[in-house]
Amino acid sequence: MKIKYNNFLMWLLIISPILDNINGFLLLIDKNVNISSIFKTIIFLFCMYIIITHLTNRISVYIFAISFFFIVQFIFFSFFDSGGFGYNLSTLIRLLIPFTIILAFQRLSVKDKTTVNCIIKVGKFYCWFFPLSLLFPMMFGFGFSTYVGDLGYKGFYYAGNEISVLMIMIFAISLQSLKAEKSWINLLNLILNIISIFLIGTKTVYIAVIILLVTALYVGRITDKKILSIILFVPVGIFGIWYVFTNLKFFQQIIAAWRWRYVYQGTGILDFLLSGRGEYLEKALHSAYSEKAFSHFVTGLSPNLVVNQMNNLVEMDIIDLILWFGVIVTFFIIVVYASYLKKAIQLKNPIYIIDIFLVYGTSIMAGHVIFAPMVTLVFAVMYLNIEFTEKPKMKEEIVKERIWRKSYHG
Repeated sequence: MKIKYNNFLMWLLIISPILDNINGFLLLIDKNVNISSIFKTIIFLFCMYIIITHLTNRISVYIFAISFFFIVQFIFFSFFDSGGFGYNLSTLIRLLIPFTIILAFQRLSVKDKTTVNCIIKVGKFYCWFFPLSLLFPMMFGFGFSTYVGDLGYKGFYYAGNEISVLMIMIFAISLQSLKAEKSWINLLNLILNIISIFLIGTKTVYIAVIILLVTALYVGRITDKKILSIILFVPVGIFGIWYVFTNLKFFQQIIAAWRWRYVYQGTGILDFLLSGRGEYLEKALHSAYSEKAFSHFVTGLSPNLVVNQMNNLVEMDIIDLILWFGVIVTFFIIVVYASYLKKAIQLKNPIYIIDIFLVYGTSIMAGHVIFAPMVTLVFAVMYLNIEFTEKPKMKEEIVKERIWRKSYHG
């Protein structure tokens, strides 16, 4: 029996967040078998296999050039960072996972049109799985708190910033689904996402949800303004009032935590938004560039040297990327991510455009995006949803316009 690569990759992406939750539960009980990282390495290797077996001349040149550069860089790292090859390589794999997933599905879609359905299925699964993976553990009293003192809730997800940015993307996909098909099942999914986002308690996710809702309702034209109250304000408003009053202490504590960070930890609004990362940034730049500044800036110092030996993790993705891999790799990564934004802008989808800006902004200000494997997996699925579900609609509109012009000009 011949294996369909697109179906197999689809199931790998579906199983991945389930393993993340199992891994999170093991961390909660002080056990860690690292099954999540191992599984994502398998996804990366499988995607690389697909890419290599479906090469075109142009992609062959890109793959060769990128591979050659990274091989040279890792040889360079090995001279100055003995014993760090494994950590350096795993960090690079985490960085490249979204690109390999996107390119693998793009290659498969050329020969098998059912690939589009595989991507849509993964997106729908994520829209239901992630909010439920936050709500169900909370109902049974399990999971991590977002902040110290049992403030906020993030289920079995260890990093609060990662689940926050992940849910921002899931919320955008859910909004887009409701826009494409106004059904009660899609509305229920949107409400579940809003409820689960309430639980997390980070300022990033709250701000993002408000911006996305305004975009969807008044720019994205998710619904007619006459039924706006039915779709959003009535069910969400009633639930919101009930939830706030029954959990008033929770919100008071969250606001108090934000205020404490601003008044006692920060030195101004920028430091508050960066959650005190300015201090880490200053320390990291001094350590990295106190000597051999130019060569370190160009080639980087290696992830292992910066994180494990110098203990200088800034948690601002672009800064960490420059410190770890240097400005050349950083330029390449920025160009690739910019191309995804360009695609969303070309397709004129305001929900996804704003969402990508929010994700990129979080990456720059708070990190935990381009190096977080599950976040990058969801980003890849969101981008493929943009590419595969929007492009056919554009073609249909073009055909209809041509028919209209022919009939008009007689």
